[in-house]
Amino acid sequence: MTKSKLLTISAFVALALGCSQNSTKEDKKNSDTLNIGVQNSGSLNDSIKLAQKFKASEGIAYDKFLFRQSEKEFNRLNRNYFREIGTEKYILSGSFNKNSELYLLEIKGLKESANYIDNKLQESLNNLVSIISKKYGEPTTSYGSIKFFDFQPGYIQWHSEWSIGNKAIKVGMAEVDSGSEYYVIGWIYDKKMYDELERINKNKSTKESNAEAEKF
Repeated sequence: MTKSKLLTISAFVALALGCSQNSTKEDKKNSDTLNIGVQNSGSLNDSIKLAQKFKASEGIAYDKFLFRQSEKEFNRLNRNYFREIGTEKYILSGSFNKNSELYLLEIKGLKESANYIDNKLQESLNNLVSIISKKYGEPTTSYGSIKFFDFQPGYIQWHSEWSIGNKAIKVGMAEVDSGSEYYVIGWIYDKKMYDELERINKNKSTKESNAEAEKF
């Protein structure tokens, strides 16, 4: 699990893993990594085997959405507000680098109150995990079950992760910034593009911090 500060997806710059051992801050401009998951035995070898087996899928985020696809082409293909995946409906959105190339696809379920975490939201989560597992098998990393008292506004609790060479898929649940509403969320991203954006952002943050320090 993980919790992440949820920003507008187009402004998303890095996967931020934060707060608790199984929480990610969805501020894509931040990257405090305290996310601790249980890797399945042989997960590194599994990731390599998956990359070899699904080499043709490594550049595909989902369906016709490709990593490094232009924002214009992404928007052309993503005209339907809701998209049915398995038995559930989700909303798709993308994050783009400075060249307007897709590096992360976000899958977001419908928002529900806390009363539906153990039924509707869990079913929506299970739906994604089941569908992804049909192709890639068991997750290479498991973060444990979703826990109500681990929710924080603007953060994600991750549940499962698949590492397929340079491609990563993560699925979990999040609480909205204003609190008291929850939804299922999935990230599919290109690791190299993400790492590069994270490096650029860290350098920028360091420079800005040093500049501020010089004012004293």
